[in-house]
Amino acid sequence: MKDKKSLRQEYKERRKELTAERIQKDSERIRAYLLDFLAEKPQIRNVHTFLSIEKLNEVNTFSLLDILWKQDYDLFTSILDPELDKMATVSLKPDATFVKDQFGIPIPEQIQEADFSKIQLILVPLLAWDKSGNRLGYGKGHYDKYLASLGDDIYRVGLSFFPAEPTLPFEPHDVRLTHVITPEGVIALGSEN
Repeated sequence: MKDKKSLRQEYKERRKELTAERIQKDSERIRAYLLDFLAEKPQIRNVHTFLSIEKLNEVNTFSLLDILWKQDYDLFTSILDPELDKMATVSLKPDATFVKDQFGIPIPEQIQEADFSKIQLILVPLLAWDKSGNRLGYGKGHYDKYLASLGDDIYRVGLSFFPAEPTLPFEPHDVRLTHVITPEGVIALGSEN
C-alpha cells in the first residue's frame, strides 16, 4: 500500500491534469447525483459544504449553492481559526459574497457563526477515497477534527472526480465517510444512516 504522502502527490498531479471542461462537466454530474440523493432524503434540510478552491481543481460546489437556497435548505460552511487550529461553523446566506482567506480558501465576506449541531449532511473535500469510507485529505487534519465533533449520526459525503483506491492508510483519528459521489453516481460506504 502506498503511503499518504505518495498518494497525496499522485492525486494532486492527477487533479492538475484535469481540463476546465472536464471539471465543469464532472462537477455538474456530481451535483445532479447529489440533488437526487437529497431528494430521496427530505428529512435533510441543513447542509454543510466546503467551498471549492479553483486553483486546486476541486469539485465545484459554488454551482450548488443557489439551487439549494431556492429549495429552502439552510447552508453552512467552515472557516479555519488559525490561532485555535480548528474550524468554526458559519452560516451561508443567499446574498453571500466571498473572499479568500490567507490560505487562498474562499470564505463568506460576512461571518455569522452558527450552531454545528444543526448539520445533517456535510460535503467533504478529498484527494482520494476507498470503499471502506477512508478519505485522503490535504494532510492538515482539520476536517477529521471537525467531523469528529459532529458525531456519528450525520451523512459524511465526499465528492470525487476519481474512483476508489483499493485501500487507503487509516489512522485512529481518521473519520470515515458514509458516502462518496463521483461522476458515475452515489456510493454508500458501510452502513447507511
